[in-house]
Amino acid sequence: MAGTTAASAQAPCAVVMVRPHRFAPNPQTAADNAFQHRGDRRSAAQIAAAAFDEATQRVADGERAALARLSEAERGILLELLHKVACCRAAK
Repeated sequence: MAGTTAASAQAPCAVVMVRPHRFAPNPQTAADNAFQHRGDRRSAAQIAAAAFDEATQRVADGERAALARLSEAERGILLELLHKVACCRAAK
């Protein structure tokens, strides 16, 4: 295909972020995984809440960055679409 570039596994064009649900280190893999150290003394619930908040903030930051790249015409189309969705929800 002319004008297209091949996708790269190391530089994906999109990312799916899943908010953490039951977030805690895995004792079976923690011994050789530096990202699972138990350096802080927060409870699993505190760690999960912090991870949820961080993931939510990153999604919001990504949304803001994506919206900033839209042209005025694209913003208008998006606002019109969101208005129609809101009207449909209100009608239910």
